[in-house]
Amino acid sequence: MHRLALNFDQVQQWQPPENPAKENDRRYQAYRKEFGTSSWELDAVEPGTLAELVETAVKKLIDPIAWTKVEEKEREMRQELENYADDYESEEEN
Repeated sequence: MHRLALNFDQVQQWQPPENPAKENDRRYQAYRKEFGTSSWELDAVEPGTLAELVETAVKKLIDPIAWTKVEEKEREMRQELENYADDYESEEEN
Protein backbone atom coordinates (compact mmCIF):
# COMPACT_ATOMS: atom_id res chain seq x y z
CA MET A 1 0.00 0.00 0.00
CA HIS A 2 1.33 3.42 -0.94
CA ARG A 3 0.09 6.64 0.62
CA LEU A 4 -0.28 9.14 -2.19
CA ALA A 5 -2.21 11.98 -0.59
CA LEU A 6 -2.81 14.09 1.38
CA ASN A 7 0.49 14.92 3.04
CA PHE A 8 1.64 18.26 4.39
CA ASP A 9 3.91 19.01 1.41
CA GLN A 10 0.88 18.59 -0.88
CA VAL A 11 -1.20 20.85 1.38
CA GLN A 12 1.47 23.55 1.05
CA GLN A 13 1.73 23.05 -2.72
CA TRP A 14 -1.98 22.74 -3.60
CA GLN A 15 -3.38 24.96 -0.82
CA PRO A 16 -6.80 23.33 -0.42
CA PRO A 17 -9.23 25.18 1.86
CA GLU A 18 -8.58 24.81 5.57
CA ASN A 19 -10.91 23.28 8.12
CA PRO A 20 -10.51 23.44 11.88
CA ALA A 21 -8.90 20.30 13.28
CA LYS A 22 -11.34 18.20 15.30
CA GLU A 23 -10.55 18.85 18.95
CA ASN A 24 -12.56 15.84 20.10
CA ASP A 25 -10.40 13.43 18.07
CA ARG A 26 -8.08 11.43 20.34
CA ARG A 27 -5.17 12.27 18.00
CA TYR A 28 -5.77 16.01 18.20
CA GLN A 29 -2.97 16.92 20.63
CA ALA A 30 -0.27 15.16 18.60
CA TYR A 31 -1.72 16.53 15.37
CA ARG A 32 -1.82 20.08 16.75
CA LYS A 33 1.83 19.87 17.82
CA GLU A 34 2.91 18.82 14.34
CA PHE A 35 0.51 20.68 12.03
CA GLY A 36 -1.37 23.29 14.07
CA THR A 37 -5.10 23.71 14.45
CA SER A 38 -6.05 23.46 10.78
CA SER A 39 -6.82 20.34 8.80
CA TRP A 40 -7.40 19.67 5.10
CA GLU A 41 -9.61 17.19 3.32
CA LEU A 42 -8.67 15.15 0.30
CA ASP A 43 -12.00 15.80 -1.39
CA ALA A 44 -11.07 19.51 -1.60
CA VAL A 45 -8.23 18.72 -4.00
CA GLU A 46 -8.93 19.07 -7.72
CA PRO A 47 -9.97 15.67 -9.21
CA GLY A 48 -7.52 16.13 -12.11
CA THR A 49 -4.67 16.60 -9.67
CA LEU A 50 -5.59 13.39 -7.85
CA ALA A 51 -5.98 11.48 -11.11
CA GLU A 52 -2.51 12.59 -12.23
CA LEU A 53 -1.07 11.60 -8.85
CA VAL A 54 -2.57 8.11 -9.08
CA GLU A 55 -1.59 7.65 -12.74
CA THR A 56 2.03 8.58 -12.00
CA ALA A 57 2.18 6.20 -9.04
CA VAL A 58 0.64 3.31 -10.99
CA LYS A 59 3.00 3.80 -13.94
CA LYS A 60 5.97 3.47 -11.57
CA LEU A 61 4.69 0.01 -10.56
CA ILE A 62 4.18 -1.33 -14.09
CA ASP A 63 6.75 -3.65 -15.63
CA PRO A 64 6.96 -2.22 -19.17
CA ILE A 65 8.03 -5.53 -20.75
CA ALA A 66 5.17 -7.46 -19.15
CA TRP A 67 2.75 -4.64 -20.03
CA THR A 68 3.79 -4.78 -23.70
CA LYS A 69 3.32 -8.56 -23.78
CA VAL A 70 -0.17 -8.25 -22.31
CA GLU A 71 -1.10 -5.55 -24.81
CA GLU A 72 0.07 -7.74 -27.69
CA LYS A 73 -1.91 -10.71 -26.35
CA GLU A 74 -4.96 -8.47 -26.02
CA ARG A 75 -4.58 -7.32 -29.66
CA GLU A 76 -4.29 -10.95 -30.80
CA MET A 77 -7.39 -11.97 -28.86
CA ARG A 78 -9.36 -8.98 -30.14
CA GLN A 79 -8.39 -9.85 -33.71
CA GLU A 80 -9.39 -13.47 -33.14
CA LEU A 81 -12.82 -12.37 -31.87
CA GLU A 82 -13.28 -9.99 -34.79
CA ASN A 83 -12.39 -12.79 -37.22
CA TYR A 84 -14.84 -15.10 -35.50
CA ALA A 85 -17.59 -12.46 -35.71
CA ASP A 86 -16.85 -11.85 -39.40
CA ASP A 87 -16.97 -15.59 -40.13
CA TYR A 88 -20.25 -15.91 -38.20
CA GLU A 89 -21.82 -13.05 -40.16
CA SER A 90 -20.66 -14.61 -43.44
CA GLU A 91 -22.24 -17.95 -42.52
CA GLU A 92 -25.50 -16.20 -41.53
CA GLU A 93 -25.67 -14.51 -44.94
CA ASN A 94 -25.35 -17.85 -46.77
